[in-house]
Amino acid sequence: MSGLRYFSAAKSLDQAILLLKELQDWKEISTIAHKACQLFQEHGSPDTAALLLDKSAKMIEPHLPEDALVLYKRAMEVVMVEDRPRQASEFASRAGRLLVRLGRYEDAINMLSKEMNYHIAGENPAAVGRVLVAVVMLHLAREDIIAAGKAIQEWGGNGQQEELQVAMNLHHAFDSEDAQAAERALADPFIRHMDVEYAKLTRSVPLPKGLSELENAARPKTNLESLVDDIPAIDDDDIENEYGGVARSYHKDPEAESKEIKNDVDLEEGGLC
Repeated sequence: MSGLRYFSAAKSLDQAILLLKELQDWKEISTIAHKACQLFQEHGSPDTAALLLDKSAKMIEPHLPEDALVLYKRAMEVVMVEDRPRQASEFASRAGRLLVRLGRYEDAINMLSKEMNYHIAGENPAAVGRVLVAVVMLHLAREDIIAAGKAIQEWGGNGQQEELQVAMNLHHAFDSEDAQAAERALADPFIRHMDVEYAKLTRSVPLPKGLSELENAARPKTNLESLVDDIPAIDDDDIENEYGGVARSYHKDPEAESKEIKNDVDLEEGGLC
C-alpha cells in the first residue's frame, strides 16, 4: 500500500469514528482508533495519529475509561517517538486526571511523575510545581506522609515558589499531625482552583488525628520543616492583595484582638450612656 493509500484509509477510519459516536458504539471507536493510528504512523503522520487517539479517548472516556486510558498512553508513546515531550505531557496530564477519577492513586502518581519528567525534558520546569502539589495530595490520600516528603525533595527544585510553598505546607501540617493546619492547607486557594479532580481529592484526604501541644513541641524538626522555616514570611498586605483576604483571619494581631475584647467588656459594664 502506497503512502497516500495509508493516509486515505486512515482518514476513512477517522470519519467512521464520527459515525460510531452517533451510534454510541464506544468499544468500536477504541478499536478503530488504534487501526487509524497505525495507518497514520505508517504514512509518516505521527502528530495526526496522536490527535486522533486523543480525540477518540475524550469521546469514550465517560463510558469506557479504561479503554480511554490505553488511548492516552499510546498517544504519549507516539509523540515521544518523535521526541516531543511537551505534547506527551498533555496526554499524561489527561491520563493522570482520569486515574484520579478512577481512584487509582498509585497509578496516578506514576503517571504524574512521567508528566513532570516530560515538562523538564520539554524545558518547561515552571509547570512542575502544579503537578507536584497534586502528587503530594495523592500521597496524603494514601496516608503515605514519608512518600509525600520524598516527592517534594525530588521535584521541589522546579516550579514556582508559591506552588512549592503549598506543597510544603501540606506536608508540614500532616507530618505535624495538626488537623487544623491540614484543613487550612487543603483549603488553599491554589488547590481550590486546580483541575476539578484534584479539588475534589481534598475530600478524600483523611485529616490527621492530631498530637497534643506538648508532644508536638517535643517532636524534632524534619529537614522539610527546616526548609519551611527558612522561607521568608509573606507580608499580610501581600496576602490580602493576592488572595482577597482569605488568609487574614489566620494573621490577626493578638494585641489588637485583646483591645477589641477590652472594648467589648467596657461597653457591657458601662452601657451606652
